[in-house]
Amino acid sequence: MEKTAIKCPDCEATFTLKKNMYAHCRNIHKIEHLSKKPKMSQCHICDVKFANKKCLSQHMKTFHNNSTNEKHTRITCPYDLCEENLFTSLKLREHLCVKHNITVELEEITFDNLKEFETWKQKIEKETVSMYVLDTGAKKLFNGILKQYYFCHRSLNYRKSGNDLRLMKSMGSNKIGKTCPSKLETTIVETNGVASVNVKYWKTHCGHAQEIGRLKIDKENRAMIA
Repeated sequence: MEKTAIKCPDCEATFTLKKNMYAHCRNIHKIEHLSKKPKMSQCHICDVKFANKKCLSQHMKTFHNNSTNEKHTRITCPYDLCEENLFTSLKLREHLCVKHNITVELEEITFDNLKEFETWKQKIEKETVSMYVLDTGAKKLFNGILKQYYFCHRSLNYRKSGNDLRLMKSMGSNKIGKTCPSKLETTIVETNGVASVNVKYWKTHCGHAQEIGRLKIDKENRAMIA
């Protein structure tokens, strides 16, 4: 069985044994202790990663109203006759594929700046008669990159707001109480003062119809979509 080569973190030298690589680092690069890559702690609700458990715990308190890291989840299969609870969006997509024969289509796109991303987002919302709402504020990862997650506005449970009471009385809540798999995951990378946006766009909606009456748009745009 062929052994995997162990590469020096500071040059192109490779070794078959870790102890030889460590000796090389001490003798050639004068490095006494190699720093280990920090183990990331991941939120089981929204998949955001953090450099340590303390940051994860604070995130749970602030954004998920949870004072502990107990495994409560708001992710539920969107089908009426299925009550399966999942702990990540990835597990939801796997469940839909295996149990319901639904493949959630993924498209990956890169935009040169935030304005291009916002223009594209408005375009797909009109084309698909849907909306994507920011789940929480931007999360800065340990390497300075910003992550944001936008969920289908029909997903999850209703949060009380005085602005939507009239719509709720006429049509019922927009929220289906379950989790539509369609979402946007954005990674914002700033280079020389310009922020590029990498987007993962899961296109497939499940568990609800796409109705114009449930969108927060003005009369002119509503007529154009219709």
